[in-house]
Amino acid sequence: DTCFQKQDARLIYHSLKHRLRIISFGDYLKRYIYLKAELERPFDEIPLKEYQAIIKEAFSENNTPPSFTPTTAKLSALSKNWLTQQTVKRNVVFLLGFGLKMSVEDVNLFLTKALLEYEMNPKNPFEVICWYCYKKQKVC
Repeated sequence: DTCFQKQDARLIYHSLKHRLRIISFGDYLKRYIYLKAELERPFDEIPLKEYQAIIKEAFSENNTPPSFTPTTAKLSALSKNWLTQQTVKRNVVFLLGFGLKMSVEDVNLFLTKALLEYEMNPKNPFEVICWYCYKKQKVC
């Protein structure tokens, strides 16, 4: 398309800055769950509670705690936060990797596409252990 090529640089910059919408972490997570769970209703008709129930069931099936550190927070509250937040901490992606039984590729996609960060770091011992567990499909 040559439309942009003929436009003033200021107009192009304005369009990129104000018209492009970055997909939130919560929306990325919903899309992932929607596809993995093979939900058939239209995406925008799935209530938040249904996504929360899917997360809760998956965490239970995969023996995954709601956090890597001791917490009194309930998985229902944590999952609601994950599903509605613009972004989350990197460790949340690793936790979701175990809870949702993700592959290494899925976790790396979450890190790079949903968080706009780098893939798993082979120099970080925690991330190497997570990588190994995802590869072997074990909950560590």
